[in-house]
Amino acid sequence: MSDNHEEKNIPLAAAGNEQAFSNSEDEYEAKITADGGVILTRYKGNAENVVIPAVWEGRPVVGLQGTFSNNDAIKSVTIPNSVICIGDGAFYVCRSLVSVTIPDSVTTIGYCAFNVCSSLTSVTIPSSTTSIGNFAFCACSTLTTVTIPDSVTSLGDGTFADCSSFTSINVDSNNGYYKSVNGVLFSKDGKELVAYPGGNERDYTIPDSVISIGDYAFDGCRSLTSVTIPESVTSIGYCAFYVCSSLTSITIPDSVVLIDDEAFSRCENLTVLCPENSCAWQYCEKNDIPHKPLEKTACDATT
Repeated sequence: MSDNHEEKNIPLAAAGNEQAFSNSEDEYEAKITADGGVILTRYKGNAENVVIPAVWEGRPVVGLQGTFSNNDAIKSVTIPNSVICIGDGAFYVCRSLVSVTIPDSVTTIGYCAFNVCSSLTSVTIPSSTTSIGNFAFCACSTLTTVTIPDSVTSLGDGTFADCSSFTSINVDSNNGYYKSVNGVLFSKDGKELVAYPGGNERDYTIPDSVISIGDYAFDGCRSLTSVTIPESVTSIGYCAFYVCSSLTSITIPDSVVLIDDEAFSRCENLTVLCPENSCAWQYCEKNDIPHKPLEKTACDATT
C-alpha cells in the first residue's frame, strides 16, 4: 500500500521548533503547533475507556497524531470538541477499539487514522469533516456500514479497503462530490467507481456510466465471485481488485486501454475473459494471469 499522503491542515511549528513534552506524571506526550495548540502524539496509560482531555498543560488539544497507535488495551474513546484533526495513524492497529465518538469540530481524518481497528463496529463521520485520508478505515473488519456526510469533498485511496463486513457505503444526497448506488461508492457524476463494499457476496456488473475503476476500488472483496466491466470503462486502477480471493471471472472489454500495476494481485482463482490482443490480454500475458478470449456473440459472428 502506498504511503503517500498530504500534510494535514494543522499548522505545526517549524522543523526543530516543535516543543515535545514527556512527564512521568502525564498520560500523554505532545507537541505544540505554530498556533499554540497541542497535538497529542502518544498515550502512555493503559485504560480501556479513554476520555481525551480538551486542554493539556493549559493549551487546547487540537489534534491527534499516532496517539494510540498499536494500543491493544483501549476499547472506547471520546474525543473532545477542541480537536479539529484526527491525524495520521491516530488509532492505527487498535484491535480492541469498539467505539469512538468523533465531535463535530473534526474537519480532517488522516492517513491510516483507524487502519486495522478490527473490533470497530460503527463510526459516525460528523458533518464538519471535509477530508478523509488514504486507508483511514482500511481493514476495519467488523465495520458494516458508514455514511459519508455532505461536507466531505475528498476521499483518499483505499479509505474503506479490505473492510470485509461492509455491506454498504452510504452518502448524504446533498454531497456534491460522491454518491452511493446500491451501497457502492461512486464519484458524483458516476464516472469513477471509488469503492465497492467488501462484504457484498453477489456478482457485480459495473454500470455503463463508469469510465474508470479507482485505485483499491475492490480491494479485499473476498466474497466477490464475478465482475463484468462495460465498454464505457477505459482504465483500471492500482490494486483495484487486490485480494479478491474468490473472484473466478472478470470480463474486460477492449475499451480498457490502461490497467495499473497489481490490479489483480493475489486473485489466485481468477480467469480473465477479454478480446485477444487487447490491453487486458497483453496485461494477462505479461503478468501470468489465466485468461481466455471472449466468445463471439451471434451478432459478432455475422459481421
